[in-house]
Amino acid sequence: MNVERHAGKVPCPRGLPFGRELMAINELATPEIEPQLRPRHVAVAMDGNGRWAKARGLPRSEGYRAGADRLTDLVEAALAIQLGHVSVYGFSTENWRRSPDEVANLMTFTVDTLRGRLEELVCRGVRVRWSGRANRLPRRVVRELRKTEQATAHNTALTLYLCVNYGGKAELADAAAAIAGKVASGSLRPEAIDEALLAQHLYQPGAPDVDLFLRPSGEQRTSNFLVWQLAFAEMVFMDVLCRLRAHASLAGCRNLRCTQGPDGSVTSCYGRGTHCQVISGKGSLLASQPGSADR
Repeated sequence: MNVERHAGKVPCPRGLPFGRELMAINELATPEIEPQLRPRHVAVAMDGNGRWAKARGLPRSEGYRAGADRLTDLVEAALAIQLGHVSVYGFSTENWRRSPDEVANLMTFTVDTLRGRLEELVCRGVRVRWSGRANRLPRRVVRELRKTEQATAHNTALTLYLCVNYGGKAELADAAAAIAGKVASGSLRPEAIDEALLAQHLYQPGAPDVDLFLRPSGEQRTSNFLVWQLAFAEMVFMDVLCRLRAHASLAGCRNLRCTQGPDGSVTSCYGRGTHCQVISGKGSLLASQPGSADR
């Protein structure tokens, strides 16, 4: 696996967050996916942090902290199988209903994650784009999101869409408001409005539609995520609260099952699905750790 194939001119220094995952990922053969079967855009609702922490008697904040490592896994797996676009549901517009303390922890978690992984994102060639509304977000969060976007703007290995203060219905409402404003000003005729025009007014008009939607934790719903973009996506709901090695998930395996040895290592994984590849080999593919955010 050549994760650094798209890296910038400066090689990635050792010891950064993503670099610590490379050895574990190399323990399992990276699946070879035929180009015609490779999804262009994978969306992930990385679910289960809070429940993972609660099951272990830990505060929810510890679950979100562990979730940062799962984002690391996801990015490395996407690079390994040469995905072009990945969207991650980080903080939804519905998450404001949580307690003020929990929201504050999530905001701090977002800033710390961006700061702690910026250097690695840059040297791995990952371009970060933010999708969501700026209103209600603390200025420090908006500032860090903008800084990350600017620092990674010229990267081409992978585009990572971080959906923070995002809601699918809100995105469509914002697009409709922008179009209505143009009609009111006389710069757009109502009869010119069609699907293509509306798509041009979404938060990321250049992003392809989602081919594959993944959600662990057993919840079988999209939770207001990418309502427009998921129209023709294959949806895979995984009945797990644990850390599935992202290679298998991103390969599009539905009903993924893994065989685990007595030492806790995984010896093989299998599943089915349009994009599914059979994964086998030895490696620590499963651990009792969650995704990025309960929804």
